Amino acid sequence: VFFKRKKSQENEEYIALSEGQLMWRQFLKHRVAVIASIILIFLYSVVIFADFFAPYGMLTSHKFHLYAPPQ
Repeated sequence: VFFKRKKSQENEEYIALSEGQLMWRQFLKHRVAVIASIILIFLYSVVIFADFFAPYGMLTSHKFHLYAPPQ
């Protein structure tokens, strides 16, 4: 598949795009897909760095507040 590089050029140069570049262009045209991928990247980064964000460790338990209602 060939595309014009710029319309303002006198001689029309054509460049060939690879299949990956064509898929990337089609992906960037869909705003919902781009927004969803940004959200997924954010959620996966939170999962990867969960130890940094968590206020307590995984094995920490509070014996005195076991039956306390959630706040």
